[in-house]
Amino acid sequence: MIEGRTKSILKGSVQLFLFLFPLVCHSQNWVLEGKAGMNVATLGGNETNLEARLTYHAGLSLQVNLEESIYLTGELLYSLQGARNKEISEIINSYHYLNFPLMIRYYIYDNVGVSVGAQNGYLIAAKIKDGLGTRDVRNELRHYDIGVIAGLSYKLPAKISFGLYYYLGLINTREAASNAEIKFPNRVLSFYVAVPLFLSN
Repeated sequence: MIEGRTKSILKGSVQLFLFLFPLVCHSQNWVLEGKAGMNVATLGGNETNLEARLTYHAGLSLQVNLEESIYLTGELLYSLQGARNKEISEIINSYHYLNFPLMIRYYIYDNVGVSVGAQNGYLIAAKIKDGLGTRDVRNELRHYDIGVIAGLSYKLPAKISFGLYYYLGLINTREAASNAEIKFPNRVLSFYVAVPLFLSN
């Protein structure tokens, strides 16, 4: 099982690297950032007894300049997601993902950017905690996630930036729900701060 997770993570990382590396080599303007922030995460669909929980994410972001105000952004992020039971707050779904968002960022002003793209995620761990303890539920969930992502960002003169993203999962996180009409897609609103680690110039 651990070997399978490792292969999935490595495959996603290699695919993203192979896609971005030629662009980095060709571009004269790129930046590698470290980023971290807070998630407001929940599970959507038609299930009514779930509510959002505060979690976190952290990772790396690479921005490659394509045109004057247009950047391609690829990221590698660890993200804690899931939801809390609305009726029994002690019941918490904790889904640990390694996410690979790929977006186009357009700077509508010098320091204000709008981003839109897609995200692929790999589930590396999943647990449900209740009053009786914690149990592993990864095998009850899909090991991958796909969705769309959009956001806003603002860059300070010191190159430090902050912003927000909203992720809309397009598939059911459950591998096989007892009721096929009940869906549990990921929904995540993220707030972040990004600090430049390496600059091309």
